[in-house]
Amino acid sequence: MDLSTQELEALESSSVIQPLSIGDIQTEGFILTPNKVEQVAQLLHISVQQKRPLSLNYNDALLMEHPLWMNMKHLKTIRNHRINDLIITVETGITMGELRQTLASQGQQFPLSYPDDLLLADVIAQDRPAAETGLSGGYPRDYVLGLEMVTPDGEITHYGGEVVKNVTGYDLNKFYTGSHHTLGVITAVTLKLAPLPEATQDWGFYVSSPHHPWLEDLLPWLHQHRHQLTACELFQKESWALWIRAQGTKNSFSTLEAELKACLGNPKPTSSQTTRSFLKRTHLDQSHLLRLTIPKGLSALRKTLKEIESLFPEVKSYPIQLRLAAGFVHLIWQPDNMPQLTKLKQPLKQLAKLAQNQGGHLQLLDFPSDFLSLTQKLNLPNDPVAQALMYQLKALYDPHNILHSRHLVFSSPSHTKESSSS
Repeated sequence: MDLSTQELEALESSSVIQPLSIGDIQTEGFILTPNKVEQVAQLLHISVQQKRPLSLNYNDALLMEHPLWMNMKHLKTIRNHRINDLIITVETGITMGELRQTLASQGQQFPLSYPDDLLLADVIAQDRPAAETGLSGGYPRDYVLGLEMVTPDGEITHYGGEVVKNVTGYDLNKFYTGSHHTLGVITAVTLKLAPLPEATQDWGFYVSSPHHPWLEDLLPWLHQHRHQLTACELFQKESWALWIRAQGTKNSFSTLEAELKACLGNPKPTSSQTTRSFLKRTHLDQSHLLRLTIPKGLSALRKTLKEIESLFPEVKSYPIQLRLAAGFVHLIWQPDNMPQLTKLKQPLKQLAKLAQNQGGHLQLLDFPSDFLSLTQKLNLPNDPVAQALMYQLKALYDPHNILHSRHLVFSSPSHTKESSSS
């Protein structure tokens, strides 16, 4: 980087800017670790001046020819916690594990569950699918009351507030949540919370293929108890298995279990070891996740699952997470399936077309660098009007294309490795 400005020299001397290495290999890039929001603004301002793109995600930064990674890990202050109102304002460099522990000490929780090492910044900016969520629906954006964002030119802005009904005009909280760090850097959020449940209960059962009649009985039952259920997942391993988690009072679990077994036809329970092996997939950052959104309904679900089975026969173990209320099907590949990923590009294109024909879409949220071109085609909307609007918004908020994310690739800029080598 050009160290000619006094601002940059001061930041480097305070260790905010340090060389970026990959293991023992020194790169031509830098890691930026701001200690306060004002330093985020300074770094973005300098990046614009020098036309030097940066990323808030390590894997995204490594796609650049000269990596520049802003790590938010030092911005984790709890600015305000209104315990009685179930509202907290917190900086987004906090991990979900740290946030969970802080809230649990007060008998509270963030309603969606994520891996402990995931940053709140990524959860909000990606509107990230949760490892668990109530079947009544919910995305991170549903729990954001307000946020603080630093624009690419270094201006610190605020949106929303600390009460549920505090929006006049456009709700820009929703606009920035899910923007994948491409329109600005979200440095703090105000979140709605929920009380911790009295107890939780897990059930795991082996089931026949989802094409069989039991699914017709299960779906109404899930809808009936959607406010008490926090997760429902189908897994295909050697055979199909169903895992469900509920929260509430211990007295209510026996009734739920009896009803669930009746829906499934008194199935064989899975062992606790089998269930634990299924749930290893909750560390989504270490897996490859597809978010397949399809319309609600039994026919669409069955057709999609059948197509998945036919398209991916070589993938012996891929958990499928059904979030029925949100219309999501999640496919998660563990790292030991990496050699097989190169064979998946054509099936993924077919699956994307299937989803589009049903009024849905497919997104890649975690993937190897050689999937970048495919991701650009899948993650941006196929509708040319919608795509043009996204490009216009990017040009308006980040005209120099400083903020880089592989999840929303607006062009093939010269600062990425892929484009420089092609």
